[in-house]
Amino acid sequence: MLFRSPRTGLLIDSVSVQGLIPAIVGDVNRKSAPPVINDIDNDGNMEYLFGTKSLGLGLGIIHLFALDENLNYLWHIEHIQVESSVLPVVFDLEGDGTKEIITRGAYASFGSNGLPYLYVIDAVTGVRKDSIYAEHGTRFGADGGPIIADVDNDGMVEIITTGKLSPSGTMELAVISSNTNRWACGRRVWNQVNYHPTLINDNLTVPAQPQNIAYLPIEYNGNSIQASFKDVNGNYACPMPDVVVTIDSNSYSVNCDSLIIHTTICNIGDGSITGGLCNIPKYVSIYNGNPSSGGVLFQTDTLSCALDSSGSCVSYNQTIFTGGLSFTLFIVVNDSGVNPLSAPNIFFAECDTTNNMDMLFVISPCGNIIPPLNTAICEGDSVLLIASGSTNGYNWVDSLTFTPILATDSFYMASPIATTTYAIYSTTDTAYVTVTVDSAYSFSVSQTICQGDSIQLPGGSYVSTTGLYSDLLTSSTGCDSVIITNLLVISPIVNSVSLSICAGDSIIINGNTYASTGIYIDTIIATNGCDSIITTILEVYNTTALQTTSDTTIMLGGSVTLLASGSSSYLWSTGSNGNSISVSPEETTTYFVTGTDTNGCTSTQSVTVTITMDFNLYVPNAFSPSSNKSDNKRLYVFGKNIVTMEFAIYDRWGEIVFQTSDVSASLRQDGLCCKYGKGWNGTYENNGKKLNSGVFAYKLIGHFVNGEAFVESGNITLIW
Repeated sequence: MLFRSPRTGLLIDSVSVQGLIPAIVGDVNRKSAPPVINDIDNDGNMEYLFGTKSLGLGLGIIHLFALDENLNYLWHIEHIQVESSVLPVVFDLEGDGTKEIITRGAYASFGSNGLPYLYVIDAVTGVRKDSIYAEHGTRFGADGGPIIADVDNDGMVEIITTGKLSPSGTMELAVISSNTNRWACGRRVWNQVNYHPTLINDNLTVPAQPQNIAYLPIEYNGNSIQASFKDVNGNYACPMPDVVVTIDSNSYSVNCDSLIIHTTICNIGDGSITGGLCNIPKYVSIYNGNPSSGGVLFQTDTLSCALDSSGSCVSYNQTIFTGGLSFTLFIVVNDSGVNPLSAPNIFFAECDTTNNMDMLFVISPCGNIIPPLNTAICEGDSVLLIASGSTNGYNWVDSLTFTPILATDSFYMASPIATTTYAIYSTTDTAYVTVTVDSAYSFSVSQTICQGDSIQLPGGSYVSTTGLYSDLLTSSTGCDSVIITNLLVISPIVNSVSLSICAGDSIIINGNTYASTGIYIDTIIATNGCDSIITTILEVYNTTALQTTSDTTIMLGGSVTLLASGSSSYLWSTGSNGNSISVSPEETTTYFVTGTDTNGCTSTQSVTVTITMDFNLYVPNAFSPSSNKSDNKRLYVFGKNIVTMEFAIYDRWGEIVFQTSDVSASLRQDGLCCKYGKGWNGTYENNGKKLNSGVFAYKLIGHFVNGEAFVESGNITLIW
């Protein structure tokens, strides 16, 4: 696949599709639809979607590929496809920020034919999320792809496609909507090929002044472009429902065990709940008490489809069993009742969920006792408890014993010495109230401060010296609270230290850098959090001058003695620790020596020994294997510092009779350097077959150790 500049047509990048397809699929040989360019994973970078066809199973396999912005493989899926190309469409159908890919094809395991389906695919993972049978209505080109648009203006998009929706059906134009949750909203205009949708008005006319699409915050989708309605903050701006509930009236049954309630529930939003399909449950739940603070669920019901459209209202009338008790009634709409603490537990999205609840204080007319609220008093105090609601009298007792009767009025002055639950009973009802007795608090705390600091006691006063302090306060329950504070004041820590360094060095003390003799005082925070004063006496030692032999030059193979003086001990870079070393380097070398004086201070000097070399080359013009001199019995290449060579000897017909590249060096007969190789003994390739005396030609090429090349040629006379 090639990527070219739209301005110049020049190749920008390319990727081999064949390299992305598993080996079992085979070769790719068919065209694909234009690629779709879209930020499918919402990472801020554009990804590439394209389909391509491989040979193999009859009509072949269509592969839908996803590549990242660097053309790296993300995922691919297979379709057994009758058409020669696949045009996927990218759209966030569910409005949850995760995009889906809508495409057509047939899927089956490799090696078998599949049925044609319209697929909804997770754009991030490439996993198929849903499908519907949809046999193709067109065979070639991009116009076979699905279209996304709000065709019925209900605030939710639909999928428009052509084909058969069942194997025995007829070809038709089909509009497909969600059968579960709401789909996102979108424009009624979806352009498939030629025009950007911002260049077409909703009434299908072309605007006189089209918008510049280069500056619009919309998403590319190949040849077709579409996005959900969003506001300036990137939030979905769709027509949405908004349900509210109002309790109109209530009444108790004749036998006082059931409550009959009458309510009105309306959709005051500007959108429908399900787009008129009535396939999303519209729950309403009834609670005894506020569900967010522990209210108990009575029951959950489902409302009729009449509530679906904007501005619609329904009546909701229910009878609930209460046992004749007084309580606080809560009705919550669009609440499934699965988790009362988080009510409303919405089943469909709406504009505002704060208006989904209404409440009513239900007073039972059946003579039930309404007890006072549970309360708390301080140890030694009393509290007046007042009950109400009973038509059959009041009897106050301790709930543990129910004897004796403490009072027979609607009120009782309680003075318990410990937490007590009282029962108030009549001939028809019993109620309970708990009086919690809070004891006076008395506890102590320990505090530590540094000298010069102070703390504020619970009573409000400030102290700065070691001691015990007592405060009498009122606790959160309204009872006495005695707090004893044990205060310890810590004095600063004072330390002194003597240090020494060598001249030229520096030392860091408590974050400060010092390099000269003196007395330095630093204040730091100790581990106990208080000041620690450290006095540092610093002495700086002068170092002695280290002297060495001057830089020198020697011939390769020579040696030289290097000297050092001015220190108490020495350490050379060779590892020697005397004041002198003898060296014989094979190349120019710099030697370092570190001298240490009696104070432990060091200094370093260097000496460079430069090596010079003697380069020469010599080939004799005659030799005799019968000579009594070893260097004349064979023909050698003589010289110094030769590292490579190719030495060849030719007869008068130009045939090579001897050649060598051996550069192993050995000393000459006179003890000087050097002769190279094993030499020529006058036989053919040194095999013992004598050659006739005569004149031979030679050629010699090679390099000295310094990299310099040489080329020599000439004549040699062989004499037996």
